[in-house]
Amino acid sequence: MYIVFSLTMALAHPDCEQPMRLRGMNPSLDSVAPTDTRLWFGSVGSGTAEHFTLHLYLNDEEISGSTESSCYIHEGPLDNHCNLVFSPDEPLQPNTYYRYRAAASEEHMNPAMFVDSAFTTTEDFSSISSTPATLNFTGYQFRDITNEESCKWPNSYQHNFLIELPSSLPYDSIIQVYEVKLDGSNILVHTLFLPTGDQVIDFRQVVVPGDEGEHCYFVQQEDIAGNKADPSNIVCFDPFAPDEPAAEPAAEDTAVEEDSGQNVSNTENLVEEPKGSSCQHIPAPLSWVGVGLLLLVSFQRKKTEQ
Repeated sequence: MYIVFSLTMALAHPDCEQPMRLRGMNPSLDSVAPTDTRLWFGSVGSGTAEHFTLHLYLNDEEISGSTESSCYIHEGPLDNHCNLVFSPDEPLQPNTYYRYRAAASEEHMNPAMFVDSAFTTTEDFSSISSTPATLNFTGYQFRDITNEESCKWPNSYQHNFLIELPSSLPYDSIIQVYEVKLDGSNILVHTLFLPTGDQVIDFRQVVVPGDEGEHCYFVQQEDIAGNKADPSNIVCFDPFAPDEPAAEPAAEDTAVEEDSGQNVSNTENLVEEPKGSSCQHIPAPLSWVGVGLLLLVSFQRKKTEQ
């Protein structure tokens, strides 16, 4: 149903077609990175991951490597988030200055566009603790989209979440947000670019109009080299559920296989939920008390682009 709705919205708002543009980059400009770093370039617009290519340089020599891509629809029929991840074939030289470029391809609406960044390597390799993040549900609310020309979904709702990390990392990192579907697959629905030092992040996850009901999510932190912490707890919320909390499923029922995302993907990494965890169901009356939790941690929270 929502695919037809999105197509209708796209046809009704052709002005929503926008060229893919920068959403986030890791390593960030003038930052430091380990010798096993990968390059992340996130873009947003009405295009696909093929609208950019990633290139890494040492002086004027291009470094060889491979590129993976993934995309997902975010908050509107033409609001695509796409990720390019470049992995060098060999570890980078320590204590060395590198620059990299995201260059628009021929498919881009502006083929001459490019985004440059640079970083300096350290002598280290990156590592991350297996300890998972904690995902907190903080609210469910109607999105008041009153602008008739808006490219966002009208009459939609959003889940609000807060992520608490067990520790901060010395380098930029990524948090991937997955939705657990009814068939047990995991769909990538959001990528958060996390600056060095952040431990508390809040974000919203918009529900496609017509797809209201129970939705379940978990998050997983990934360091700049691609090492992953264990997946977080799974949080489920159904606005139409009775007031009583739903029963938690047995632990053995919660392991699921990853679906690597919508639109574009050539990455097939397996993401499994820890065997000892279970899905946390949130009763509907609790959906409006999240403000208190946000206030308690707001002194240490930094807004991540949503």
